[in-house]
Amino acid sequence: MFPVNNFYYFAFLSYEVKCELLFISPVDQILESKKAGTDTEGLESEVDTLVYWLYDLTDDEIAIVEGKDSMKEIILIH
Repeated sequence: MFPVNNFYYFAFLSYEVKCELLFISPVDQILESKKAGTDTEGLESEVDTLVYWLYDLTDDEIAIVEGKDSMKEIILIH
């Protein structure tokens, strides 16, 4: 995601900029994969996970966002 040689500078960036940088690589990869006609499900899942982390969603909130119908589905997945 973030080039290792720039990791030192990452520590000095604001929280907002750090969050933005975490999204750049996966989103760019999704766009390129879509152009090439390849599957992006894994990358989209990675972005979903970042969004859940960014908004500090609980498992119940994630289930609502993902459209899970029951707690049974949530328990089986986790």
